[in-house]
Amino acid sequence: MATFYVEIGIAVFVFFYYLLRKRDISLPAFGHCKQIFLRSCLGFLGAILLNVSVENIGVVLTSGVNASSPMLQILLSYLILKEKLNLPKYIAIILMVAGLVIVAIG
Repeated sequence: MATFYVEIGIAVFVFFYYLLRKRDISLPAFGHCKQIFLRSCLGFLGAILLNVSVENIGVVLTSGVNASSPMLQILLSYLILKEKLNLPKYIAIILMVAGLVIVAIG
């Protein structure tokens, strides 16, 4: 339920940001509706799975795995998009792996 409140808060923040910046907040073109619907469904599924994982493995391991998502994004961008990794990214990956190992060992 907390995830739902966070997502509502983000939506309200984005709405007021666009309202204050006087940017266009009209509906997207109909062709983009499938992509928006798919992303919404995947986000909803992610929120459900996050709550299920909290119930099954606990908050500590769930938050550790959830916090490792930037590491996964960096690695996938390297493999799929062929992005170059610089020293700060390598250090970040090493620190994230070390943190996950420390949390997993307990």
